[in-house]
Amino acid sequence: MLMHSIPKALAALLSIGAILALGACASRTATPYPASWAPFVPGSTADGCPGLEGTYSNSSTGAFPPETGDPPPITGVFARLGRGTGQMSPSATGRVWAVPPDAISVSIDQTPETLRVTFSGENGAQSSLDFRRYHFNMSEERFDDIFDCYASDTDSRLRFVAEPDPVGIIFLLRATDGSLIVESRGRIGGRVFLVAPAPASSWWRYPLLRDSQ
Repeated sequence: MLMHSIPKALAALLSIGAILALGACASRTATPYPASWAPFVPGSTADGCPGLEGTYSNSSTGAFPPETGDPPPITGVFARLGRGTGQMSPSATGRVWAVPPDAISVSIDQTPETLRVTFSGENGAQSSLDFRRYHFNMSEERFDDIFDCYASDTDSRLRFVAEPDPVGIIFLLRATDGSLIVESRGRIGGRVFLVAPAPASSWWRYPLLRDSQ
């Protein structure tokens, strides 16, 4: 790595570390998870992540609170992540996320260190995004393909380092009925509100089509 690029990479790593270190407060939100939905799967996998493997409908079956409007398809969530700006975005390294708008299902394959999200269309066409677990690395140059997990007895979740446009954060969780739950949490003034005052969240639910576990 060239010397002049070290400060930029170090700043990005420190920023990621500071953000992910707030994971202990990750479940705090001013918008509680809807009581009428199936509860979260308790606990986590052995590596501290929620068990997300499965194939889900691209279309949502619920949004909360209702005033947030129609929920996006799962492809819409990842398209927003891919359009983000800044050091944590795909554009920072000249990459473009392949997220087809017409997918009918989305599959997640998971290991302790990797996450693959595959979008499938009616004609059998597929495209995938690959993510890797966060580990501090001074020679790191790409940040948009990183995730981390927050283990909890009640609501373990996975977070992407890439942030949607406008800025915010995205968590993935799993409900006991098999649904994939997406929490979209906002930022104000460039700061993540994981501490008081608690942030507002939008909750979106996507039904399981096939369990791959």
